[in-house]
Amino acid sequence: MELNYQERLQAQLDLLKQTVKRPNVMILGQAGAGKSTLANLVFGSNNIKTGSGRSVTKGINYYKSEQKGIGIFDTQGYELGEAAEKEFYDNVVSVALNPAGNLDGEFVHLCWYCIPAVRERVQDIDVETIKTIRSAGIPIAVILTKSDLLSVYALAQLSGKLEAALPPNTPIFKSSKIKDIDAGEIDRICDWSCHSLDSSLRTAFTRAQIFQLQAKKDAAANIVKQSLRATELLAKSRLSADVSYKVNVCCLTMVADILYIYEMEEIEDLLNGTISDIAGKNNLVSLFSVALELVSEILGEIITEGTEGRVNGRLIGEFFSNWGHTGAAKTMVAAVGSTLIDTCASLAKDAIDGKTFDAMSGKLLTQKLQADIMKRLGN
Repeated sequence: MELNYQERLQAQLDLLKQTVKRPNVMILGQAGAGKSTLANLVFGSNNIKTGSGRSVTKGINYYKSEQKGIGIFDTQGYELGEAAEKEFYDNVVSVALNPAGNLDGEFVHLCWYCIPAVRERVQDIDVETIKTIRSAGIPIAVILTKSDLLSVYALAQLSGKLEAALPPNTPIFKSSKIKDIDAGEIDRICDWSCHSLDSSLRTAFTRAQIFQLQAKKDAAANIVKQSLRATELLAKSRLSADVSYKVNVCCLTMVADILYIYEMEEIEDLLNGTISDIAGKNNLVSLFSVALELVSEILGEIITEGTEGRVNGRLIGEFFSNWGHTGAAKTMVAAVGSTLIDTCASLAKDAIDGKTFDAMSGKLLTQKLQADIMKRLGN
């Protein structure tokens, strides 16, 4: 059965966006506490308001980004004063604790409570809100924002006051406006958030956050392991035209899952979509479909034990004779998966570093992708 790899790959990516469960993060605290700054550090500049934004209740908007696969309950924050603080508390609690009454019945899965460290005090409303949300079983962490504006001694004193006022084991993190200063702390916020979520929500959170590239790499490596197990089961039934097709589909699914984790479409936007040497609207999808075409050709060589075509017949014969059908298929899937992870990780870093691509970059990337797969097959 003939496959149009670019169309199938895009269709699989679109399906993942529709079916992977979306985590919803509520970001709350005082007005001017740096909530948007924190969200932009974790999810990318201005991504807190990417997608469809709708009002949930007074002072709280819900932003659902289909592309990033995450939802944000964005609170405007409270002003000091008894009436304003009570209104903030009532609104937050009603949304966090009553998902059936929220917009589209969306649950709050995780809360980040921002307290500006520079004010050197904790309001009673902060403690009361945190206790109420935590008592409902919703994971909540405190982030001391603008912490770079406070001395080490003053920051330690504020942290001590918080620990004494809050329930035991409430996580307290620090962040600043300067990404390089608090890189380790933002990393810990992401790590705590991911592990505090239900396992069904972790994939989408790992995808949406841009700070932990290693987390994306680990998730992608796990995808390759799962694909290898599936390939082994398929290949043990002996490679035939039908099994070849199924292994092809397994490989395509693996590629789509890896591209989903790395947010390849957003990375393409960050690279300014200038990989013009690759035809089509979704250039990176076109690029990675090249890997699938190579897989198809290799499978054809294994099945027919032929020596013609773009793939080197001697190479195919060597790993076919050494590992047999099952080992050959697994070697191929592992080669594609490992090459894709390296390529995606490199592109993600380039995008974060602000690099752009031109036509020559796209051509070289295509050639390198094919060469790296063949090199891994030969080792």
